[in-house]
Amino acid sequence: MNSSMQVRTVRWLSVLWPAFLVTIPLVGLVFSAFDPATIDWTDAQGEPLPAMAVYSLGFLVVWALVSVAVAMARSFAAPPADAAESA
Repeated sequence: MNSSMQVRTVRWLSVLWPAFLVTIPLVGLVFSAFDPATIDWTDAQGEPLPAMAVYSLGFLVVWALVSVAVAMARSFAAPPADAAESA
């Protein structure tokens, strides 16, 4: 693995791992308030989704949203590339 690939991997992981850790309690709170059995989600054929599918989809959606928030926070906190080079 070359250096740029390692940097890219570290950047991705520095966004996805904190988002994953925050998503776990968030999903726990959401599904403590809402029972997936009462949520009437259906698949493409109109069949109701099993509770495990609702849990999984809910986790992935929340993880994606939190990942976007973490990525935005990281981009706002980082100094511009040209400012770091000129210093």
